[in-house]
Amino acid sequence: MLVIGGGAGFIWPPIGQSLGAKVDGLTSVASWNLDSKNVKDDPKLEGVTERYLKSFGTFMPEQAGEAYAGISVLAAAIEAAGSDDPAKVRDALAKIRVTAGSGAMMQPGEVEFDANGANTRVFPVMIQWQGGVPRTVFPEGVATATVVKP
Repeated sequence: MLVIGGGAGFIWPPIGQSLGAKVDGLTSVASWNLDSKNVKDDPKLEGVTERYLKSFGTFMPEQAGEAYAGISVLAAAIEAAGSDDPAKVRDALAKIRVTAGSGAMMQPGEVEFDANGANTRVFPVMIQWQGGVPRTVFPEGVATATVVKP
């Protein structure tokens, strides 16, 4: 039976550690996943996920990937502002458009904000546990695996 979860615990390393091979086939939504096409297609970004695995002994989970991208975009805004003054950084964030580098960790590999501060480029992904790791299966533009029917 195909089981669909709703993010959070369904995509974190402990569920895979707890369920072992029984986790395979579990499908869920995620805000970010370590093998989205924009990450896999960029050796530097893929290297971030590999270093995470080496350092922590588990795959890079959603929150870590989002945090990495967020801090990278913030750093780029500070550089663009030439200052750490909050107002100047906010103005730089409002104008920033990231299409490469560490901030491009978020799918689809672009970050740009609207007038309310929302990232207009990002969208959620569907993952499916395959081989003990969450794999990106949808949308097709960033998927690196296909859904496997249990």
